[in-house]
Amino acid sequence: MVGERDEGLNEAAHLRRLLETQPSCLMRIGVEDGRMLAINDAAQRLLEVENLGQALGTSFATRIASAQHGSWSEFLARVWSGTPGSCECELIDGSGGQRTVVLSGISLPDHPDGIPSVLVTAQDRSVLTRLTETLSESQIERERLQADHAAELIRVEETLAARHEEHLRAQAQDSAQALEALREELQQAIAVREQLETQLAKRDALHRQLIAEHESDQTVVERVLAAAAIKRERVRKELTDALVERESLIEHARRLAPLVAAGRMGLQIARDLRRATVTVEARAAQLLAQCPPEADVRKEIEILRNDTLWANALAGQIVDAHSEAEMSAGLDVSIPALIDIGVGNEGQ
Repeated sequence: MVGERDEGLNEAAHLRRLLETQPSCLMRIGVEDGRMLAINDAAQRLLEVENLGQALGTSFATRIASAQHGSWSEFLARVWSGTPGSCECELIDGSGGQRTVVLSGISLPDHPDGIPSVLVTAQDRSVLTRLTETLSESQIERERLQADHAAELIRVEETLAARHEEHLRAQAQDSAQALEALREELQQAIAVREQLETQLAKRDALHRQLIAEHESDQTVVERVLAAAAIKRERVRKELTDALVERESLIEHARRLAPLVAAGRMGLQIARDLRRATVTVEARAAQLLAQCPPEADVRKEIEILRNDTLWANALAGQIVDAHSEAEMSAGLDVSIPALIDIGVGNEGQ
């Protein structure tokens, strides 16, 4: 029903657009003989000629019903004289059919070709009449569709009212059952609420217990932190004492450094002397082996050899004593290391 009403409204709007946009038929017609000098495409379609040659040069009066030739002549003379007006006549088209047209025109006295002529517009009244009739029919159909739509709305409203009454009656019948169901749901809600309150009480108790445990743990942690602070202070003091002792050792090592250097130099000399005495003792042994027993120089060589052995034994004592000192105290390593550490710290 609604679709038919919309279709009727669309058709009426379309017909109105056709009336408003209908093309104008223009014809230039000579005043003396009534010949058509020029026509546009709309006029060509109105006359139903295939080409312009079938219309140009022919008398427009031949296109009008014979009973209306007088009215046409009077209209042509009136327009040429400058008096506005119109003329309604029956136009004979190319197929021999007739259609009602309304002619209007203006004079063209100053046309470049010098031929006295008028510009005539033709409006096909038959098309306008058909469109008007169709528009009226569409309007009547639209009004009918609107009436049907109103009746349909009334029927739908009555149907909805009847269904609403039925729904109310059904609700009244089911009210007792709904009330009972609501009571059961309320009891279930009360039971659920009691369960939730019980769970909430348990949770509060657990929360208080956790708070108490947390406070106890916090006390333990504070005690541990206090003990750690005391221990840290003791370690800091021990570290300070160790640094002081380290500085003292470094200073002592710095003072012993010249002695250590002299000891190293003496050790190196003792080692060189020991190697030299070994060489001299070996050479003296060779000389004694080559020297005759009765030679005077043999005694001097023996004295030299004995002195060399004594010097070797003395150098050996120095080297052995230094080796024992290295094994027991490590002075040749620790003292320079301490000196290097002290120098590095002073640089920082």
